[in-house]
Amino acid sequence: MIRCILLFEILIFSTNTINGQVISISDCKKQSPFLSVNNLDVSKGAFSTSERRLLGLVYLQYDEKQTAIVGYIQHPTWKMAGSLGPIVVDDKGAVWVAPIPTINVLHNNPQKQNRIYVVDEITGVMSLAAELPGSALPNENNPFGVMGLSYDCENRVLFASSIRGSSRSEVRGRIFSLELKDSSLTILDTLSGIDAMGLGVVKMDGIKRLFYGDARSGNIYSVQVDVQSKFILPARLECSLQNLGLRGDDIPRKIRFQGPDKMIVHGVEFYFNLIGPQEKQESLYTFKLKENKWVFDNVN
Repeated sequence: MIRCILLFEILIFSTNTINGQVISISDCKKQSPFLSVNNLDVSKGAFSTSERRLLGLVYLQYDEKQTAIVGYIQHPTWKMAGSLGPIVVDDKGAVWVAPIPTINVLHNNPQKQNRIYVVDEITGVMSLAAELPGSALPNENNPFGVMGLSYDCENRVLFASSIRGSSRSEVRGRIFSLELKDSSLTILDTLSGIDAMGLGVVKMDGIKRLFYGDARSGNIYSVQVDVQSKFILPARLECSLQNLGLRGDDIPRKIRFQGPDKMIVHGVEFYFNLIGPQEKQESLYTFKLKENKWVFDNVN
């Protein structure tokens, strides 16, 4: 049976500083100015797209122990794109999101899944930022479009992965390099023929690389990015989730870096179509950089 586990995101503000051989250049997110007018304690809050009873984007407020949700805010426009997946907050506090259908396509028209939306950092209003081109039209076996986002703080560039038009047998996805211009996006470069999900951008020994998880094999690759935010091929294999964890066939949904030598990969089952799971099944895989190779460390 072809299956897919729901793909959601919760984003909590972080102020970690990373030094060393591997340097994350995505950790510059700023608290969105519009939150201050709502009298929210931003030290106990988080943006989320994973609340099953709340469609779209919400901002959750947690208790003192940050273990229980005590309230939330949701601007009316935050529902306009239906169910959402990846979230990125940039260095001005603007929130960038992409739609991902869950269970069914009732709120997510397959023709509108290759879009990226932005929440203005001042007004809190969500609007369409870009509709990305696809190499093929959506098909009945694949309702997905944009699957992953990652932000380059140095160049104010957003990377996005899309699997629009792909099928179980045909690879038609793309990875985009997108320049941020106010509330819009301009395509700088494109990698075609790649079905990717999770993305993560870092510097390794001073060289910028975009890591991406293959939506078919569970392999994690990286490609060099030049000073103009364009891709330099060939890509190289960094590591893989194959035969790891309880399921053994997880796909990298999200890639993030901690410290100078640690990579954490969120792995889920994914088979290009929808089911209605009772719970989100996700494992966290940790890899350590040893002698310039990413070595599997543990899974939770």
